[in-house]
Amino acid sequence: MKRGTIVLIIFAIIAAGVVGVSLFLQNQPPLEITVAVDPLAEDWIRESADAFNASDTLINGTRRVQVNVISTSDLDVWQNTRTNFWTAENHPELWIPASSASVTYAARANIPFNVVTESTARTPLLWGGYANRVDLLTADGEAFDWSQVVMAAETESWQALGGGNGFVNLAFLLPDRTMGGLGVLLSASAAYNDTVNLSGGVISRDFYDWLTPVIDSVQNFNTIGNDIAQFMARNRASVDIAIGPEVQWLNGLDGITRNGEVRFSYPEYAFVFDFPVAQWEDPATTSEELSAGQAFANYLLDDARQTRAIAHGLRPAVGAPPVTASLFSTAEAYGVLIDPPLDTNVIQPPSATDIQSLIQWFTTTQ
Repeated sequence: MKRGTIVLIIFAIIAAGVVGVSLFLQNQPPLEITVAVDPLAEDWIRESADAFNASDTLINGTRRVQVNVISTSDLDVWQNTRTNFWTAENHPELWIPASSASVTYAARANIPFNVVTESTARTPLLWGGYANRVDLLTADGEAFDWSQVVMAAETESWQALGGGNGFVNLAFLLPDRTMGGLGVLLSASAAYNDTVNLSGGVISRDFYDWLTPVIDSVQNFNTIGNDIAQFMARNRASVDIAIGPEVQWLNGLDGITRNGEVRFSYPEYAFVFDFPVAQWEDPATTSEELSAGQAFANYLLDDARQTRAIAHGLRPAVGAPPVTASLFSTAEAYGVLIDPPLDTNVIQPPSATDIQSLIQWFTTTQ
């Protein structure tokens, strides 16, 4: 047999072996990773995980990945009251909290997550209220923001404010259970102190005294649940004005407007939920797990996934939704902005010690 023929045969055998090994590896059970996500982005992340799994994405060109999603509130992860929520033996490979601040607080609790994507989507806090109430507070051309709401809470009755009957009823999510509610307390602190930087002890007794009427005006925090817009739509008689994540207002707009005309307004100081991707990294973490986590994080930033984020009422990680985005364009008539200033006056959360003190103060007021 000629030497050239032998070489070709050997090459064919090697090539067949490589293809065979590759096919064998690809047909192995997929590498499963778990992604924990805050409920604010859960619908989008679950849809994205389904699409990612259907795409048969390979890591290292050889192994498929299966992404499983669980819902987890940020505060359950890092609050001192929930120590060892995740352990070295029981933890997700990826975590998508509502706020980057949560990753910092988790690190202080010795939970080893490292950020691999700074933001996958965004949604800011947004005031919402029925027009007949909001218009009373803004008749002099003032902005609909914390100073007007605190004044209304101190006054207590709508009749004393110039019209209508009944007490001033406000609402926001529970700050000791949800990042949406905790963000409200930070928004209030920024307004009171007239600063985005909440470090250095600016959360003080004077601030607590200022905010107490607002908290007292909430009839029952335990009935609000996890979605401020749904609560407002169900309880027209018990809430006039509320503040919560924009994504919830957008998805709940139809239900709210059945009860009357609404007004939306962005606080002067923006608290923006930014949904980073953080990866668990300890000595037992494998290179395959790291590659799989990075692959899913990258997937969330591709154009198709960002478009679907907008369809779910979230803003893209960078830039603004298109003017044709239906949830946003429909809500423009009520005060939602396609491109609000979310890169200026952005609140910088306080230290882990200060945030725990703030939560503790709130729980003692209930």
